[in-house]
Amino acid sequence: MSLLFFIGAKVPIDKTIKKVKLPKEPEELDNFLKESEQKFDDITSGSEKIIIWANPLKKQKTKIAIVYIHGFSSTRKDTYPLCENVAKNLKANLFLTRLTGHGRGGKALAEASVNDWINDTFEAVEIGKIIGEKVIIISFSTGSALTMWLASEVQNMNDDVVALVLISPNFSPKQPISDVLLWPWGKTLAKIIIGSNRSWEPINPQQGKYWTTSYPVEALLPMMGTVKIAREAKVENIRQPVLMIFSPFDQVTNTQKSEDIFRRLATYNKKKIYINESQDPYNHIIIGDIVSPMNTEMVTQDILNFIEALRY
Repeated sequence: MSLLFFIGAKVPIDKTIKKVKLPKEPEELDNFLKESEQKFDDITSGSEKIIIWANPLKKQKTKIAIVYIHGFSSTRKDTYPLCENVAKNLKANLFLTRLTGHGRGGKALAEASVNDWINDTFEAVEIGKIIGEKVIIISFSTGSALTMWLASEVQNMNDDVVALVLISPNFSPKQPISDVLLWPWGKTLAKIIIGSNRSWEPINPQQGKYWTTSYPVEALLPMMGTVKIAREAKVENIRQPVLMIFSPFDQVTNTQKSEDIFRRLATYNKKKIYINESQDPYNHIIIGDIVSPMNTEMVTQDILNFIEALRY
């Protein structure tokens, strides 16, 4: 019986990074992204992959490009307008990605894989390199797990990516039982514990629009797979400056895991900022007009101060 348990299916984790075919010139990217997103007819308006140009009339490379990786089950609107404000202040081009399955409803979310998201993140950085001489990655929640894994694995990122900003990083959900999803028969066990579907009530209509609030429980599997590879990543390899921003009262993620990752970082420049108050009852979405507008301006300035002190 015990042998039968251990041969049960586990979260598929394929860490292969695929070569990405992108236009060589910045001005060609808008059409590339538009055609890419037009493959899907169910993307929530405002969730699509998009470049916000520092100068829309001259779509040229800027000294710095900002790349944003959003969180699990949300979209680029989860911390809006944080990245837009940072990019505007730096006169930087900004690329906002859309992770596979996101912004398209629960069924699409459940069809995504760890490998999809790894390659979405890699593509985002490659686009950042086309629209900026150097790249700064800003990420939220599970997007931060993807960012940290990629930065630890792709060594030439040290040349092109000059800073990582991690907001409410998800290196482990708050509930310890979530690790059950990584066990053999994880999907089956999740259905027994959670049910076949996971649903939650949005705080307001905007959150209901830009987050997927109901999805098959198997959608949680690639999220946990992403968390697993981030926890196991050799973050000691990361040389970029790292800014980590989170609430010590986060009820969604295990902040002790974030503290552990921060301690392991060997970069010469790392900084941690605690946000003690937010308008999110779970203290996870600690910035952004939709959930926690009270902190957006302050955190924007924190990020700008960190970036402006860098030598890049």
